[in-house]
Amino acid sequence: MNTKVNQALHTISFVLVVMVGIGGSFFLGASTRALLTYCIILVAVFEVASLALGKKFYSEKHTSYKLGLLATLLILLGIKTMMPDFFPALTITALSVNFIYNFYTLNRRTSIKRKQKKRLKS
Repeated sequence: MNTKVNQALHTISFVLVVMVGIGGSFFLGASTRALLTYCIILVAVFEVASLALGKKFYSEKHTSYKLGLLATLLILLGIKTMMPDFFPALTITALSVNFIYNFYTLNRRTSIKRKQKKRLKS
């Protein structure tokens, strides 16, 4: 059941980012930097929720990748002020890598799961 919740979180995250991008640019007339900032915050919130719900089921490799992604998203918020020319390209790259990885892991659920520890019989 937990993988279904995780799958729903990833799908909702993807749909919300697309809706923020389309709705913000057409209806609100917001700048690209503001829209990407909202997208980063949305994805970070959903990734934290995904990590909290799936920490017992996914391997350490998956967890460390997701923590690295969260660090990347937070660093991107700093890049927004330091190097504004690189911000849109780096943000779109980070978000696309995240979504590709999410859908990859959802399709390969069985191989990414945490292995059960063997108990020694005494």
